[in-house]
Amino acid sequence: MAEHTPGPYRVEEESSTEKGATAFALYAGSVDLALIARGWLPLAVARANAKLFAAAPDLLAALREFMLVNNRDGYEFDSNEPKLWAMMTAAIAKTTKEQA
Repeated sequence: MAEHTPGPYRVEEESSTEKGATAFALYAGSVDLALIARGWLPLAVARANAKLFAAAPDLLAALREFMLVNNRDGYEFDSNEPKLWAMMTAAIAKTTKEQA
């Protein structure tokens, strides 16, 4: 499977769409990745969604690193950690289709 476009990603507010509505452009460097339309969402919600999209590569990298550091031989999980580990593994699989 192909990897995602490397970050960092950034969001720029675009207020000059066809109908004059606000949208958000998502970039990786000079690469235009997506235009995130506001649709019927409140402006603050649309902006928050765009920021979450932009943070996704960094969040994925941090999650992978955390799991790598904490997946050592002999590491003992407490009672809550197996569920958390499963959630993290599922999140990575959801974004990359990697098999855990």
